[in-house]
Amino acid sequence: DHARVQAYKDALAAAAPQLQGATVMDIGTGSGILAFMAARLGARRVYAVEASPPMARLASRLARANGLVGTVEVVPKHMEDITEDEIPKGSVDIIVSELFSHFLVGELGLQAVTHAKRRFLRPGGLILPALAQLRLSPFEDKALGAELRARHKFWLRSDFHGFDLSAGWPLAEEQTLR
Repeated sequence: DHARVQAYKDALAAAAPQLQGATVMDIGTGSGILAFMAARLGARRVYAVEASPPMARLASRLARANGLVGTVEVVPKHMEDITEDEIPKGSVDIIVSELFSHFLVGELGLQAVTHAKRRFLRPGGLILPALAQLRLSPFEDKALGAELRARHKFWLRSDFHGFDLSAGWPLAEEQTLR
């Protein structure tokens, strides 16, 4: 969404002096937009780490289309699978990541950033974002609760086009609790 990307663009622009000639790691690069922004703001090298093969292919294609090959290197792996031959230990000046969906932990973003910091970030390096706040406000909406429970009852069907789907009910309930 525009507001989120604009916030990252503003944060990277504020860090422009540190980006000059820096090595950046974008964890969970997706389309590569944050990696591309870092490159345009002066990063010498950007490792765009993406575990999803289709998204890594997209990021590579977009890097080529935007003339960023040679600066942006898409690394199509999970963070934990990257070797020090691919990215040398302590060689990254700035880590940027936008993996903080569902309550800051939905995509295991904190774990990936912590792992990258330990292995690849040089002492005194920068992490963007450096701080996150989680604010909760309990509420009750009986209509919304009933709607969500009703959606999962789909999995209780024993005859859906001739198929018994009821074995999926426990998984649907488990997902509700996540």
